[in-house]
Amino acid sequence: MKRCINFLGIVAIIFLFSCSGENNTEKSGTQDTATVTTEKKSPYEKTNLSAHIKELESKITDTAQINRGVAMDLMLSYAKYATLYPNDSASAEYLYKAGDIARSIGEGRNAVNYYKRILNDYPNYKKRAITMFMLAFTYENIMNDTANARRYYTEFVKDYPKHEFADDARQLLKFLGKNPETIVKQFEKK
Repeated sequence: MKRCINFLGIVAIIFLFSCSGENNTEKSGTQDTATVTTEKKSPYEKTNLSAHIKELESKITDTAQINRGVAMDLMLSYAKYATLYPNDSASAEYLYKAGDIARSIGEGRNAVNYYKRILNDYPNYKKRAITMFMLAFTYENIMNDTANARRYYTEFVKDYPKHEFADDARQLLKFLGKNPETIVKQFEKK
């Protein structure tokens, strides 16, 4: 019995360190955190996770400079909540916020994964259009993937031609992949 308790204690410690956020990067500098494994839910976990998210949100908004560790912890908490409670009304918004945090701290792969989860799993999400735009923007500016940026900007313009960012997407498509000197020359011709 004592051996079983020791084993469970070690597993719990490993789990805590693996979810801490500050030590949550691979050697390449990023880790795919878009999907969080689902463990058995306790009746209090949703309340505790919501409280943890609120606490981290207050830490992020109370400082002028983003603490990367706090940002990673909040991003992971948002993703965990959305994974554990996919039908909750807050889950799509939490994934969107996780995507924004990931993008703002240079975690492009995670941002892409969060935005794609929204597009795939939440077809009625109120920020669906802006999510698609941010996905294209992330591909372009964080991932330097012009092919996927073009794909999603084009899809955005097709699906949301009257959206307030539609003209921006059209302009971004014109200049996608061009160096700044070429863009300046095109503007000078006008």
